Amino acid sequence: MSKRLILLSGVILTGLVLRLACIGSGLPSKSLSLSTYHPDESIVLYSIAAMEPGKFNFHPGESMSWGSLYTYLTAAALKTASLAGYVKERERKFFEEDLKQADRLYLVGRAVSVLAGTLAILFMFLAGEALLGTAAGLIAAFLLAVSAGAVMSSVYLKPDSTLLLFCTLTLYLSVLIFKKKGGRACLLAGLAAGLTAASKYNGAVFVLVPLFAAVLARDRRLWQIPLFFCAGFVAGCPYSLIDPGFFLKVLSVMAKMGMQAPPPWNMGLHEGLSGYFGYYLLYALGWPLLSALALSLVWSAGRIFFNLKDRPGGEDLKTNLFLLAPAAVMYALFASSSRQVVLYGLPMWPLFFLLIAKAVLEACKAAEPYPAFRKTLLAAGCLAAAHVFVYSAAYAGLFAGANVREEASEWIQANIGKDKVIGLTQKYFWTLPALRKPGLGYKTVSFQDDSLDLSGGTLSLKDTAEKADYLVLSDFEIRDFLRLPGVYPAESSLLKEILGRKFTIAARFEKSPAFLGVVFNKSHPPWDWLYPNPTIYVYKKAKQAKGAV
Repeated sequence: MSKRLILLSGVILTGLVLRLACIGSGLPSKSLSLSTYHPDESIVLYSIAAMEPGKFNFHPGESMSWGSLYTYLTAAALKTASLAGYVKERERKFFEEDLKQADRLYLVGRAVSVLAGTLAILFMFLAGEALLGTAAGLIAAFLLAVSAGAVMSSVYLKPDSTLLLFCTLTLYLSVLIFKKKGGRACLLAGLAAGLTAASKYNGAVFVLVPLFAAVLARDRRLWQIPLFFCAGFVAGCPYSLIDPGFFLKVLSVMAKMGMQAPPPWNMGLHEGLSGYFGYYLLYALGWPLLSALALSLVWSAGRIFFNLKDRPGGEDLKTNLFLLAPAAVMYALFASSSRQVVLYGLPMWPLFFLLIAKAVLEACKAAEPYPAFRKTLLAAGCLAAAHVFVYSAAYAGLFAGANVREEASEWIQANIGKDKVIGLTQKYFWTLPALRKPGLGYKTVSFQDDSLDLSGGTLSLKDTAEKADYLVLSDFEIRDFLRLPGVYPAESSLLKEILGRKFTIAARFEKSPAFLGVVFNKSHPPWDWLYPNPTIYVYKKAKQAKGAV
């Protein structure tokens, strides 16, 4: 076995282990409901359940809000698992009565995500090797395998992992176009880019990568890319043609959401072009890798400037333009949205990792005449790589270990009597297992609204607090109102009055990512970074402070 294959296998295996460590978190048998701790995972399963294969009705329903390719892949995986006897094809009531069986549905869907995320590592390597050599391919593959953001995108029953898979496949085919290898590269790259968009609509922008490659390579088959992009998209999202009215309605809703005022979790928080880089990417990559990315972008932009001046037709200029130009366009688009979470910018990451790999190798080559500096550079690189792994393993530990929601549930069952009334803002994905399951006998009172309404749920505490003996809240619901009293004066003042005067803290449950004794401060993470470890607060009425719980 060659050294190249051994190293690549090690990188892929490391990425697979990190992803598998997260796969069992928050399943229905833990959340005590048919949903998990992530609000979007059940959407795919409900969409599949609504399909009618006997009537040739495969409408993706609500999951079409993303793109339907992942839904179809999961449906195929579930059918295979059913034929193998692993999952049951039954009605909803069956799974409500046997949550362990419901676990299996999620595990199959998450296995699709893990497989897609792992295959993306392979295509990341192939793209880097074809463009810059084996060493660059291994560096880029390692970064995709172990960076926390890439790992967390590959463990939920959601389309992010298939988006990443087809992004890396498109990138590999785009490199073939750029290197003028493969007569059908334009056709295949267009198809792959279409499947990227069919996985998740924000992936449509990745078609810029093969287009830039074809322009730089002066490939006359450039016309094939948009044509087969459309074919790939329709193949993965057929109801865009079968039910165009529903499809256009979904796109219209998404466009309006992107232009609306930011929601509480985005309001006043690192907005604008610099916000995604300095806040969202910071959590996704960790500060050493983010610093390496910043230096790589400066390095690449500098080389473009000097090459335009000295060697306008040089190969290095074209390579830097191939990587940097589409990444810059994507960044401008993603960073301008009023609704931000870490994973919205996922399509850019493969390009970022190649830019880092390229800059690292060029810096090492430039340092060859200076042995001491080269050793320092290599040591810094090894430390940065170790940090990337430890940071990712720390976040994986949040999934693998006991969830704070479960710990808080156990505390409530041990310390709060069934005769007490527990107040909530509204029952949603942040609600504790003990308060989700009706059979456990806890009396709850909350804002009666099935949709996400953070403001309405918080303002309803005025009435809820009068009826409740305890309040159970999380930082999903309250942290941004307390952070922005000038923007949300009513919500903020109400929370301060209730939590500061009428109720006292009885218990608080919080976990920070940690691995091998290295602890990363939770601080104030982005919304989608809270799913594995929200802070849970249990408050009791002040008059009960000295009494028995």
